[in-house]
Amino acid sequence: MNWLFLRGKMERHSECKWETLDECTDMWTHLFSGVVKYEDAGQVLYSNGNRIVYYRSNFTEKWIKSFKDYKCKREPDIIVARGGFKEYVPLLKRYQNAKKVYYGANHGCIPKDGIKYNTILCDSQAQVAKCKKHGLNGQLFFKPAAPHFFPRTVEKKYDVGFSAIWPKDKRKNVAWVHKTAPKNMKILQMGHGCKAPSNFSVKQIKSDRMPRVISKCKVIIAPYTSEDSCPRIISEALACGVPVVALDTCQLWNKKYNIAVSNKCYFWNVVKVLIKAQSLSGDNLIRLNYEKHLNIDSAAQRLKEVIL
Repeated sequence: MNWLFLRGKMERHSECKWETLDECTDMWTHLFSGVVKYEDAGQVLYSNGNRIVYYRSNFTEKWIKSFKDYKCKREPDIIVARGGFKEYVPLLKRYQNAKKVYYGANHGCIPKDGIKYNTILCDSQAQVAKCKKHGLNGQLFFKPAAPHFFPRTVEKKYDVGFSAIWPKDKRKNVAWVHKTAPKNMKILQMGHGCKAPSNFSVKQIKSDRMPRVISKCKVIIAPYTSEDSCPRIISEALACGVPVVALDTCQLWNKKYNIAVSNKCYFWNVVKVLIKAQSLSGDNLIRLNYEKHLNIDSAAQRLKEVIL
């Protein structure tokens, strides 16, 4: 079985020059590596570059100039198009016999590129229902964290941490967090943002440093006001043994993630309860649950099951 994984346009080349899987901090690369067993072959394909990395004899990652004219040396049996970018269309049309899989997430969970996909990967039951209305084969799957996310022995410097890119990314519009967060909480905002209250620290964190920074937080929140599709920070926090509170507008596979979900009215009360519980119980149970249900191997097996 020959797999082709389309990953879109590479923007930050300097952060992604890995030579081995052990160095790689990209969750999708690790997930695709787990899908490709030793009897299979697979390639992760980016545009906007010129580079190739041989992670294994049967698994490579390649940067090309564009998808438009690219032809695979070996015709793919399965193409997984992550992101739903228009640039994929010429390549997807070129390989008519390949089984095609789509993952767009959020408002892009329904493909709009005219390609007939065999499977639509969904983050939530609501997305599966939406696919059904459109006559599409929606299947639940879950996103794990990259392997470098695990608990670190560090001081809990912050009560709360969250990831935000504001105001450019509407999914992560967190102005309400600034307005409603308790003033006596020490809060870390990871990513760009507007001017935050005095009890907030705003820092941009590189992916390789994220596990250590997450481990410094007592609780991680996913406080996004629009329909965000299973923010990856949820799995990353659980992998680090840190409890999570998500706003009820986040879409995710509810039965798969062991997190607290709340509306705005009770959000900070739930956060306070988890902070207290965390100080009493520690992070072992959260990490153990992650290893049992949400790790890379489990996610890769699930992904392969719903595709094949």
